[in-house]
Amino acid sequence: MDGLGEWRDISEEGRDLADPQSAVVLGLPSARVAGTCGRACPAACSCSSVERGRSVRCDRAGLLRVPAEFPCEAASIDLDRNGLRFLSERAFGTGLRRLPSLSLQANRVRTVHAGAFGDCGALEHLLLNDNLLAELPADAFRGLRRLHTLNLGGNALGLVARAWFADLAELELLYLDRNSITFVEEGAFQNLSGLLALHLNGNQLTMLAWAAFQPGFFLGRLFLFRNPWHCDCRLEWANSTEGLANTSLSDSLLSRGVGDSPCKTKFVLAACLLLSVAQHVVFGLRMG
Repeated sequence: MDGLGEWRDISEEGRDLADPQSAVVLGLPSARVAGTCGRACPAACSCSSVERGRSVRCDRAGLLRVPAEFPCEAASIDLDRNGLRFLSERAFGTGLRRLPSLSLQANRVRTVHAGAFGDCGALEHLLLNDNLLAELPADAFRGLRRLHTLNLGGNALGLVARAWFADLAELELLYLDRNSITFVEEGAFQNLSGLLALHLNGNQLTMLAWAAFQPGFFLGRLFLFRNPWHCDCRLEWANSTEGLANTSLSDSLLSRGVGDSPCKTKFVLAACLLLSVAQHVVFGLRMG
């Protein structure tokens, strides 16, 4: 929190009543559309002034649904550690087109409807980690072209779909760790040319094809440890002298998945060992 501290908008209604234009709206309850932005701080939340607008804190508030209204000038919305189970279409309504930060960590979200974030085109940071997501609609993040951080770690996702990241050309940090991912679609990361770190550790991957990055360029840290890798020719790219720039090993991580390789080459075995014990791998991959 900043030096201004927290405050609640308990006097907003009084100011609205003093405003003739607002009085017309208040006289027509049906005129207010759910999901629009306003002035008031949501019930059970606290709001404070920050440099870019207002910080809205709704964490640990026992919420079972996303509040129907947020301040139009919200600079961040924190809904962590509530009991939210689903995000409906346009869950964050209209008028939040300048919102840069939205956190939904550690809820019980199972369902995200298409368009849930459709009116939040200025989002830079979206945190959905530690929920119960097993799948996502193809256009879950459509229109979030300014997004820099997307955290989907700690869910129950079984695959990574190519369509999810189609609009996320400015993404820098992508967390997919601690899921149940067994498959990454070809070209899933092809648009993420600005990616600095990709976390795929702690999943059920037995292989990761080079095609997941094609066609494109990826320069950053690739976290792949704690997966049950199957050592065969499809992992040979991981030991490529063209692609591999540097590695950082962790002695505390045990080697996993190193078995018989049909290729019987030292390159494949080295690649498999690397993926098994590397804390992160720094890649500069150019795909043709």
